[in-house]
Amino acid sequence: MRWMFVMMLAMAACGEGVGSDPSKACENGQKGGNETDIDCGGGTCGACDVGSSCEAAPDCDSGICMGHVCIAPPAQCTDGARGGFETDVDCGGGACAACATGKICETAADCASATCSGHKCAAPVAECLDNVRNGSETDIDCGGGNCPACAKGKACVSAADCVTGSCLDHLCVSPSAQCLDNMKDGDESDVDCGGGTCPVCPNGRMCKTPADCNSGSCLGGTCSSPPAQCLNNKKDGNETDVDCGGGTCPSCINTKACNGPGDCASGVCAAQVCSSPTAQCLDNVKNGAETDADCGGGTCQACGNGKGCAANTDCASGMCNPSTHVCGAAAACKVDCEAGSGCSCQTTCNGHFYAVSCFSGPCTCSVDESTSGTVPFAGCSSTQIFNAYSSASSGCGFPGTLGTFDMGGAG
Repeated sequence: MRWMFVMMLAMAACGEGVGSDPSKACENGQKGGNETDIDCGGGTCGACDVGSSCEAAPDCDSGICMGHVCIAPPAQCTDGARGGFETDVDCGGGACAACATGKICETAADCASATCSGHKCAAPVAECLDNVRNGSETDIDCGGGNCPACAKGKACVSAADCVTGSCLDHLCVSPSAQCLDNMKDGDESDVDCGGGTCPVCPNGRMCKTPADCNSGSCLGGTCSSPPAQCLNNKKDGNETDVDCGGGTCPSCINTKACNGPGDCASGVCAAQVCSSPTAQCLDNVKNGAETDADCGGGTCQACGNGKGCAANTDCASGMCNPSTHVCGAAAACKVDCEAGSGCSCQTTCNGHFYAVSCFSGPCTCSVDESTSGTVPFAGCSSTQIFNAYSSASSGCGFPGTLGTFDMGGAG
């Protein structure tokens, strides 16, 4: 009887998919395991047809997941021309399917190979094909910026390491319910995206920081293609390495130069080089200099909203509440300027000081008193000054929108 009982337990386990042929689970007419719809998606089964539920682009045969449904490519993705946010003809940019090897790209997410080198999609590097966890990988042959994103259940450091766009307790997971409700809620910067908890946003969606965007570029509160200087294969402007870092260009992968954690995709800048977090930053315990479990303190990646902090730099949002010492979403700031107001056009918000130091041009915007950052202009239009605040050095961006930047009679 004992033997029969054990056999029954084993058979029941097999019925749940444990010890059974994984391919059979994708043919049982039921939604189970990692599947995003019946017998498809999730990285284990084949891609889903148009109209099926999805969590990320790889779940869909069309390569496009919007509103958590696989959709056919928009007309602009099939017109034989490069338009909209496409990085090459009918591919890339977040709205169209990923590009094939040899096509133009801005970030790894534009490429089917998940490798963008010199702004061309390339075959994955050798370390991503050796069945060993090495280099900057967060799990075997995936994650870390050089290799394709990891499937659900694999180890991760940040959301960018995951196909699902969500990394919780160092494991790739399905996005939370709030990221699937087709509403802008919680910390999201736009509907079901951004904010550090939900997957990153495609171009054209609202953002608060570059980390909210698939492109790694947030300009004027909108996810956009990186500026031309971030695509010229040179280290120029504010970049900390070639075409990355500095707050204006996408964050850098491991081994690239950095000045602070915000310059790195891993969130860790050690000895001015982007690197993987140390073991202490991956143990789900608050230790060392961390301000919360596995984040903050200058050694580990920045903390998400609701996590403990000591300074703005401990927070992914760039905002540490000085009273509660908890990371929060950056509040929208309003700067009121009137014609001829001189140096009185100023405000303090989220711990940063914003001002126009000379209103009758040429003028200079003092972006952050703590770093004495200045941005010279030939004129003083509201758009110019707002863009200066928005694209200034990392951590000093203006978290409002052009609508909240009131130039009064100055125009």
